[in-house]
Amino acid sequence: MFTNRFYSPFLLLGLSSICTSVFAEQAHQHEFIQHEAHVHGLVTFNIVQDGNELLVEINSPGNDVLGFEHQPKSDEDQKRYQQVTHLLKQPESILHLPENAQCKAEYVSVKDNIAQTKEAHHDHDHDHDHDHDHDHDHDHDHDHDHDHQHGTFTLEYHFQCNNIQQLSSISTQWFTQFPSTQTIDINLLTDANQQHIELKNPSNTIQW
Repeated sequence: MFTNRFYSPFLLLGLSSICTSVFAEQAHQHEFIQHEAHVHGLVTFNIVQDGNELLVEINSPGNDVLGFEHQPKSDEDQKRYQQVTHLLKQPESILHLPENAQCKAEYVSVKDNIAQTKEAHHDHDHDHDHDHDHDHDHDHDHDHDHDHQHGTFTLEYHFQCNNIQQLSSISTQWFTQFPSTQTIDINLLTDANQQHIELKNPSNTIQW
């Protein structure tokens, strides 16, 4: 998940632990099934704090942020995709940390499985030019799978805070930016505690 050089082993271990415990609890209480993890209107925040470092991972269905989950095709789709990607690369558009905590974003990553380059698609086709009939069948299956895959966004924000003792809440603009989301599930792990918080639209404060 988080492989950037900024991340300490403690943060990586914390994120791994919190995700493991959350999924274990879901499996026990709700007979968790893998395909249920992708639900439109439901976004997950994983927040891990270790010392002066704060890690925020956000997992969202593509439909919540784009209004669609297929590869952008029309000019309107492309414009929407570019606007959303640009917005998500600005942590201050999604999260507001108290000023007295003196936190600064050191690393930002925005990834998705929605947009695919035409070059990659053409290269894939070229590799199978030796068999036209096979090409036809394979392309059909590929398009079918792509059209029905679950498009998702994964965001990673890493903050360094000079006065993290003052950090006991985070405000999020997620519901304002993406009103299609109805619920944010927050898995929180700090030096002091671990808890699960659920925000319903339009609540916007994560407090611990």
